[in-house]
Amino acid sequence: MLARIKSWALYALAGVVVALAVAVNVLRARNARLTVELERRERSRLQAIADGLKARAERANQVAAVSKRVREEAEKAIREGRRDYFENQ
Repeated sequence: MLARIKSWALYALAGVVVALAVAVNVLRARNARLTVELERRERSRLQAIADGLKARAERANQVAAVSKRVREEAEKAIREGRRDYFENQ
């Protein structure tokens, strides 16, 4: 009788070990999927930041080009005597 109890206990223990192994594998797979999703979201977030910075740089370059053109026109007008240095515009 004791031998039967020991064998059933061993089977039950083996079943618990198998169930734990399956649960660990399921959790690892879920964790891997979550990791991939987090990496995808992080890449998307960083791409959005990069796009925003590119847009800001483009706008700054456009403003700088306009400012440079206005300054060159003002300097030319000053050289030609059509405009005073201290004149606003």
